[in-house]
Amino acid sequence: MRLTKMYLYKLQRSAGLWICMLLTCMLVVMPGLIRLFFPDLFGTSGMYSAAGALLSAVTGGLPCMICAIYAAVFFHDDEKYGFIKNIFPKLPHKMELFTARLAVSLLLLLAMYLAGFLTALLFTALLHGTVAGEAGSIPLLLLSFLSSAAFLSLVLTLELHTRSNVLPIVLSVISMSGMISLMCTLLSFLLNQLLKTESVALDQYVISCQLRNLSTFVMADRPSMPVTVILVSAVYLIISAAWSYLLLYRRDIR
Repeated sequence: MRLTKMYLYKLQRSAGLWICMLLTCMLVVMPGLIRLFFPDLFGTSGMYSAAGALLSAVTGGLPCMICAIYAAVFFHDDEKYGFIKNIFPKLPHKMELFTARLAVSLLLLLAMYLAGFLTALLFTALLHGTVAGEAGSIPLLLLSFLSSAAFLSLVLTLELHTRSNVLPIVLSVISMSGMISLMCTLLSFLLNQLLKTESVALDQYVISCQLRNLSTFVMADRPSMPVTVILVSAVYLIISAAWSYLLLYRRDIR
């Protein structure tokens, strides 16, 4: 708990917290600005929704990528400035290093979600003079937060393993920019051609693909998708926690 409070104090004093929230707000209001300045593209159909705008932004992957990159840089300072040499041997439970980092990363992600939603809510009121129909996207927002949490746990584990922020940053960029999704589609196609089947879909096992696929999710068409997202997220969280446990209890602080 003490380590979590230390990280939170450090996060509150950093400019990165506000930059992450500002970027999320910009991503959320962008669809509304397009509607405002180019109304002919949408006509009179479809209101700008705060929850819908936030869902569109987070399932695009950029907020999760921003959070993951900043978390990798933020926590790598422990290695860079030697803080971990002093604090790690004093921890009663070595796993606290991972859990504290994950908790603070999730709080950062939650702050980004809240900032984006409140900004979109205000923009909706200014654009339409009313706020309505926000509840429908809440389940999908919860699923997006869960899948983002699973991805962040993987990023933090990679930072612990490599003691560098390079690989976590590269992974964040290629995963949330859609490059991983493109590679999964290509590999799935090749495997289907090789095995003479159509059942191979590698993207359903990749958490970043699950997050980005939520943007096209329709409950009637894919009723099993919430279960898939929950299961895949749980597997990533468990593997990351187990991997971090092994790393931390065998760690030699240099």
